[in-house]
Formats: sequence, structure tokens, C-alpha cells
Amino acid sequence: MPSLANYRIVNVSHETHNTFSWQLTPWSGEIFDFTPGQFVMLHLLNPDGTSQAKKPYSIASSPLNKKYLELAIKVQGNFSGQLATLRTEDLVGVEGPFGAFTYQPQKHKQVVMLAGGIGITPFISMIRYLSDAALEDNKIWLYYCNQTEAEIAYRRELEELGRQNPNLTVTFSVDRCLIEGCPGWHGEVGFIDSSKIEEHIGDYKDKYFFLCGPPAFIQIAEGIIKNHNVPPEMIKKEGF
Repeated sequence: MPSLANYRIVNVSHETHNTFSWQLTPWSGEIFDFTPGQFVMLHLLNPDGTSQAKKPYSIASSPLNKKYLELAIKVQGNFSGQLATLRTEDLVGVEGPFGAFTYQPQKHKQVVMLAGGIGITPFISMIRYLSDAALEDNKIWLYYCNQTEAEIAYRRELEELGRQNPNLTVTFSVDRCLIEGCPGWHGEVGFIDSSKIEEHIGDYKDKYFFLCGPPAFIQIAEGIIKNHNVPPEMIKKEGF
């Protein structure tokens, strides 16, 4: 079983107005091995080092990055609100890795990733791994949905990785622009649907579909995919 270890916050970055990322290094030893898409249990610690509370967070860094472990956190409740008060050099507890929502490059040659909001975090790990490992025989299509442009986490990095890697296609979609209008926005607009997905990936045949985001988003995305007769074993999902 994975054990609880102390990790030190070495860097804090603000991805959006309500989402930040941490780079963590172990207080002692090395970062554990993990598979892209796995998560950890993140523990708030008491002054004596015991666990106060815990919550799961997907790993955002690549498994090939042994310099630090990265987590992205959206502030949306008491626990994440307490995390937002921590600063560099503070300690947290990390237990893991866990989870079967994983990217296996030998098996998953063609993957369509449908992300809603902070559901982007496991996909960031997978996409970074695709680039770090220089997987020339693997193709990833990312379709990333948010309510507003301001909520797109990791936007600049995803745009840059998409330019650098011909095997990665990145598409952003913003819901509220359909109602409110967004001058200067050149991405997709409105809710995800079958025609929008097909426009970017071609047909649905022989592709794996990874879904991650809020339950309502997953329900809609899964319904679209099943209507195209994608076998259940070709669909992987994780709710946030």
C-alpha cells in the first residue's frame, strides 16, 4: 500500500483566477513512480505532522519528470480554500499513487480526450508524457471545455505543445460565448456535441475516448460517444 510522505511546496503558480498549481518535492527520498492519469491523496497536516484532512487530486506532471510532483487545485470549498493559504516551504502530506484512469501508450495509440473544467489535470500529465517520451506512433486529440475563456487552465502550455507536436491536436471550447458573445475569441463556442467532435477527430472508429470533468459533462460526452457505437471497453471516464 502507498504510504503517507511529507512533501514541500517549492513553487506556486496561478493558472486562472480560481485555480493554482503546486510543484512539490519530497522531504526525503525520491518521487514515486506513477502512470499518467493517476491521482494522490493530498493531506493537510496538523502542527505535529499528523493528517488533519485529505482529498484526492490528479497528478499533473509527467512521470518522466523527477524534479517535482505537480498538482492543480481549483478553489471551490473549505479544503481547497485552506490549501490556497499555504505558501512555498510549507509541508503537505502526499499518499499515492492511486487510480486506473491511466494512459498506456502501448495500448492507447489513438486517444480522444474530452475535458471539462479542472478535469484537464490528468490529461496534462498524459500530454506532457506524450511529448517527453517522444511517442511518434501515438496520437492525441484534446477537446477542452470551459464556461469562460478566463477559466482555461494551462492554456499557453497546451497551445505551445500543440504547435510543437504534430501528434497532438488541441481544441478549446467556451460555453458562455454562445449567449454573451466573446469578441476576439477564435475557439469553439457552445456546448460539446457530436458534430464538433467529429470535425476535429474524423470518424470515431478505432479510437479510445477518455472523459474527465463534472458529472453533467461526462454524462453528455458519454451519450454522444455511445451514439456512435463506440464499445464500452474503448471508453474511460473519471468524474470530478
